[in-house]
Amino acid sequence: MRAEVGLELSQGKIRFTIGNVVLTSKLIDGTFPDYGRVIPQNNDKELIVDKKDFEAAVDRVSTISSERGRAVKLALSAGKLILSVTNPDSGSATEELEVEYASDPLDIGFNSRYLLDIAAQIEGEVAVLRLADPGSPTLVQDKDSKGALYVLMPMRCSFPSPLVGEGGALPTNHGRHTREGGYPVIAGENEDLERHGVLDHPPSRMMTSEVAANLPGASAPAMTTGTL
Repeated sequence: MRAEVGLELSQGKIRFTIGNVVLTSKLIDGTFPDYGRVIPQNNDKELIVDKKDFEAAVDRVSTISSERGRAVKLALSAGKLILSVTNPDSGSATEELEVEYASDPLDIGFNSRYLLDIAAQIEGEVAVLRLADPGSPTLVQDKDSKGALYVLMPMRCSFPSPLVGEGGALPTNHGRHTREGGYPVIAGENEDLERHGVLDHPPSRMMTSEVAANLPGASAPAMTTGTL
């Protein structure tokens, strides 16, 4: 069914009339936030990773993360990414992926739920992450599509290195806890593992430029702490 739509405009209002229905909307008062200020411009480290492999690895290791933090640590070195989670109550798990990365080694933590949320929105096969340091926002994009830009705040994690124990030696029953096919072995009561993984920072937060463009009445700094 089709109907004519009446449109009326004034300096501060707009009115739609459709049959017996009248809808009036008022302009938002205040200054539109400069969301571009929360998008970092100097992230010089680039990580290129297969989206499906990355999403699956994050999903596997995050199965033992705590409900409070959901922290996953990304350890980057030349051509390699190691994802690790350590939970004092459940043990630890790690995954290793081959990636395109040629910058200095970097350890950085994220909320695994936000990583999975972003990966689910990327339609292409390859994701690009641009990083600066463990305390600065990371940019995530679909390599094949520039239509959306994701800004992801990191978490601070006290996880140990996934491959090196005290004194530089591999600890007992630690290192890469994986079965054939890449599924993680979750450390149980019979494994001699130290308890690690104290979180001292709130969960990471993400924001897309698409969402930020529709936020009314907030100052730009507030957008960096808006949980979506």
